[in-house]
Amino acid sequence: MAQKPLSVTGTVQSAQTGEPVARVSLSLRGTNAAPGPEVLWATTDDEGKFSFPDVPAGNYMVSAEKAGYLRAVFMTKEARAPMAPLAVKPAASVEKLTLYLQPQAVLVGRVVDEQGEPMERAMVQVIVPRNGQLMPQFGGPTNDLGEFRIAGLMPGKYYLVAQRQEAGPQRGKQGYQATFYPSAADFTSATPIELKAGQTSAPAQITLRQGNVFRVTGRVTGSWNRDQMSRVNMMPRRSPGSGQVTTFSWGGGGGNVKPDGSFEIAGVSPGEYNVTLLSYGNGRPVELGRVPITVTQADLEDINLPVQPPLNVRGKIRVEGEGEVVLEGTSISLYPSEGGMGMAQGRADASGAFTLMDVGRMPHRFNFRPIPNTYVKRILVGERDVTLSGVDFSNGATEFEIVLGTKPARLQGRVSRQFDKQAPGRVILLPEGASLADRSYLMMPGIQGFANVDQEGAFEFGGLPPGKFRLLAAEEFPFDGLRSKELVEKLEAKMTKVEIAEGATGTA
Repeated sequence: MAQKPLSVTGTVQSAQTGEPVARVSLSLRGTNAAPGPEVLWATTDDEGKFSFPDVPAGNYMVSAEKAGYLRAVFMTKEARAPMAPLAVKPAASVEKLTLYLQPQAVLVGRVVDEQGEPMERAMVQVIVPRNGQLMPQFGGPTNDLGEFRIAGLMPGKYYLVAQRQEAGPQRGKQGYQATFYPSAADFTSATPIELKAGQTSAPAQITLRQGNVFRVTGRVTGSWNRDQMSRVNMMPRRSPGSGQVTTFSWGGGGGNVKPDGSFEIAGVSPGEYNVTLLSYGNGRPVELGRVPITVTQADLEDINLPVQPPLNVRGKIRVEGEGEVVLEGTSISLYPSEGGMGMAQGRADASGAFTLMDVGRMPHRFNFRPIPNTYVKRILVGERDVTLSGVDFSNGATEFEIVLGTKPARLQGRVSRQFDKQAPGRVILLPEGASLADRSYLMMPGIQGFANVDQEGAFEFGGLPPGKFRLLAAEEFPFDGLRSKELVEKLEAKMTKVEIAEGATGTA
């Protein structure tokens, strides 16, 4: 019997004022295999009201688009955590749903030289410290007045860094270095700017610093496809305290490879870097080699950057257990363990066989989305289990096997709230032996690192292997604070322990 169509109706309000927001474009995107359109659309009227008719039962991601607002949708005015998937249950339409949009915060300012003159085409980047690293967010160049405007920001604390590369710096020449707001040489001396929802900052003036800049020259050696576009790049090796910030698009961050393999990178500030060769032959960057360097107070010459061609890695998904499992189309990907560029992706055929093209010869971790009604038992390179450790392709390994079981475990629970309007938040899941200090647990193959909490406080993890786990519920998860050993210990002491058998449903 055909399922009766359901509807989702409600109102969109500003999280800042509580007033209705008109002409918001809303979408429902299904997260499961529910029949019907993959994406449903609606627009709020002048009173902020919306209606989605004919919605099949299932779980949906809700997104919104309105100029001047963040794209995230919230269930409470506090807007601490984005909305969890919306559950539309059979025979139960969702009515009078109130969604909140948060006005964007904006950073404005200008970049000047030491004489106060505007600096045109200086690159300005918003930086957020997270888990011991400086993570670039939005950014862009200054205009002819040295001005910049960076929109689309959530409430929070931000750092600004600017850099302008003069054309062709010569040996021993002073140049403009990466400078943190207001005029700091490194991150530890920088002043953060804190923004509230909907706030446009007071104009922030960054005065670029001049200092000694140097050249790094060398030669790429080894075998690679010289017909493909290649580029030498430099990325800092130190923690955020080093203050060295280089991105792929900024001057001083890289250089082209000449036909004879030589390269030159100009305008380099003192610091510790990795010099890498990236190849762009198949539309995505692949790292072919890297070498660590230290720039002190002199040019570096005759750097040898050894490279090797990437590998084509073959694999096979094998199922142990009863039941029919559709393997065709399953996505498998590898990403460099030590960061950098070069994720490799592939899809399995009906037999479970797949090939990952152009894999760099370095350590990689797996990213594997669970197939319905299965779980990842182990990933093997030869006889060695590399499920959690990943695999180092520098030794020439070119094959691995993913073994699936057909009795996945589930973990369900409910988060109690102190008051009705508390933000739903998330639940973090740690397998035995993993720590909050290492964010790689979020990318463990076949294991969902976190689950959103729905409107009723419920959460669920599926496709789990048997074993011991720990759980942590949090409205806001402080990824940027996990550099602190004390904070990690404090959070992990609050975690709930649970053990699940194969095929069982655990509760927490």
